[in-house]
Amino acid sequence: MRITTQKTIAAEDLKERITVVSYTVASDGEGGTTTTQSTTSTVWGQLTPLSQSRALNEMQLAFNKAVRVYVRYPCAITTDDKILFDSEYYTIHSILDIDNQHQYLKIIAYV
Repeated sequence: MRITTQKTIAAEDLKERITVVSYTVASDGEGGTTTTQSTTSTVWGQLTPLSQSRALNEMQLAFNKAVRVYVRYPCAITTDDKILFDSEYYTIHSILDIDNQHQYLKIIAYV
């Protein structure tokens, strides 16, 4: 008996364009560093909001939003990358190969 821990995903569920952004740090030649941003890939995915919160941090209002993203496997993405969707950059918390089937990745990310 096989126990499935994730919801079933189909290719037609992936309707949003998700951009994977990576950052490279290089020496500037004067003892400092320069960070450059580049687009690693743009893939079809499904982005679902999980939770939102609002807090007062250091006298400033801060909004936090968690999302779940599904993309097809393989996708060149690591937890060092960020996801750009709808003009917002999401920091990747975890990447999971659903049921180790090498079909879809489940990504949890935060703004």
